[in-house]
Amino acid sequence: MSEGLVKESMTSPVTSISSDTSLSEARKIMTAKNIRRLPVVDNDALVGIVSFTDVLQAKLAKSTTMDILDLSQQVLTMQVADVMSKQVISIEQTATIAEVAAIMLEKKISGVPVTDNGKLVGMITESDLFRLLAIEGRYLSIHQQHLHGH
Repeated sequence: MSEGLVKESMTSPVTSISSDTSLSEARKIMTAKNIRRLPVVDNDALVGIVSFTDVLQAKLAKSTTMDILDLSQQVLTMQVADVMSKQVISIEQTATIAEVAAIMLEKKISGVPVTDNGKLVGMITESDLFRLLAIEGRYLSIHQQHLHGH
């Protein structure tokens, strides 16, 4: 895979939310933008990440212990801070694609926030890496055909 830099393949600008965003608002943003995770930023600092699964699991966990009226009230008041992962693995935009791929494999995560001196500047996901791999594969195929005179 490419030895290119993360900043060349990341999604930027990236949609982020604050920790006091409601779960229902986070879910709306994810659904509208067709994304599965949102970096959480407070005062320009990356403080967490929340996934679509985190949001759904929070609602399911509450639903098993409450009646429907209490549940709807509780879910309405829950915020991203209540369910986000606070141990965020991020990577600097100057890292290589190979470095971020290795981190994603090792940590079994499908997306990593990208920072520039600690400030969120993008997001790189499995989809970005697959897209890059597909583009490089097509390039190599065309290049090989050209070399072999086909």
